Amino acid sequence: MSRKILIILLLLLLGVGAVTLVNAQSDAPFGIQMVRQTADLMMGAENASDPAIKLGTAEYWNTRNNFMIELQVDEGWQLVDAQVYAGLETPPLKKDKPVPGRFPCKRDFAVLKDRNMVMCSLKEELDHSWGGLKTRYVAIHADLTKVDEFGITLTTDVWAIPTTEEGLVEEYTKWPTMHWGGYFTTVFVHPRRGH
Repeated sequence: MSRKILIILLLLLLGVGAVTLVNAQSDAPFGIQMVRQTADLMMGAENASDPAIKLGTAEYWNTRNNFMIELQVDEGWQLVDAQVYAGLETPPLKKDKPVPGRFPCKRDFAVLKDRNMVMCSLKEELDHSWGGLKTRYVAIHADLTKVDEFGITLTTDVWAIPTTEEGLVEEYTKWPTMHWGGYFTTVFVHPRRGH
């Protein structure tokens, strides 16, 4: 009889340990990020009447502590740097043009490649704290470079324009004096609510 009780106690202890393990795993970083949203990286055409040219994509999302942006540019192009704005007010302008150098989150990439990640601190760089308004104006800008088939170095810049999963352009506000690029809104979602 005492052997049966010992086995039952052992099984109960193993069951409690397994439940504790499952609860500990629910706090893993992968379980606390929201669904990624997408944007096209658009370069302005030489002629203002021509449409902007897509040179890559961006995915953006937030975790509890960071606003994450993954940039991917087309083959041949390389990312030099990126600037990110996410605030309660519209991005800063000078003479009706955006000023990416004044965006709070700026990254220079030491190694030039076609894919890179930008991680902006919600608290330190974007002045965000949980409990306040969660809707933010967002602008994502990057500078690119490439060497063409003649050995000439080309440079350009791109702006992220939000798109749906089907590739349709979502609502955004164009820069006042530019024929391409702009800013849009997104909602920071607390990882403990709705993730």
